[in-house]
Amino acid sequence: MPEQGQYVNYTAQGICRVEGIESLKFGDGKARDYYLLRPVNQPESSVYLPVDNPDLLAKLHPILSKEEIDQIILSVRQDSIPWVSDFREREEQFSAILTRRDERELLLLIGCLLLREEEGTHRLSSGDQQTLRKAQRIVAEEFSFSLHLPADQIDDYIREKLNITRQG
Repeated sequence: MPEQGQYVNYTAQGICRVEGIESLKFGDGKARDYYLLRPVNQPESSVYLPVDNPDLLAKLHPILSKEEIDQIILSVRQDSIPWVSDFREREEQFSAILTRRDERELLLLIGCLLLREEEGTHRLSSGDQQTLRKAQRIVAEEFSFSLHLPADQIDDYIREKLNITRQG
């Protein structure tokens, strides 16, 4: 269970600070305990997460350490997601990965799309480009927070760990 002051990755909101537990009454008038989360990128927002809802609590993940990030980056070196030719199937698969916000899967997704783009035989569709930008944004947000680097340096950090030089 998250503790007050801890930072967590909540799949629906990204990185949040746990502000504490509050007892609140909503629609049915019964008091219920909620974790109060503050999204780092939207500090004026509040997220109330019922402490007794295991499905929602399962979407809370601890923030990764630098060592964990490095392990994840290195683990994708020899792995890949195969390209799915059917747009609808690909969109479903990619959407599920974006929803889960699993960093390893996101890196594999980014790699799949970048490889397809580099092959140059087909341009990425606007939907695939949008998916790529969203996956890159999610990875940059968490890695930036954990590594204490600006988000625009995360791509270079990953390339350095994988010994990949930037083309162009």
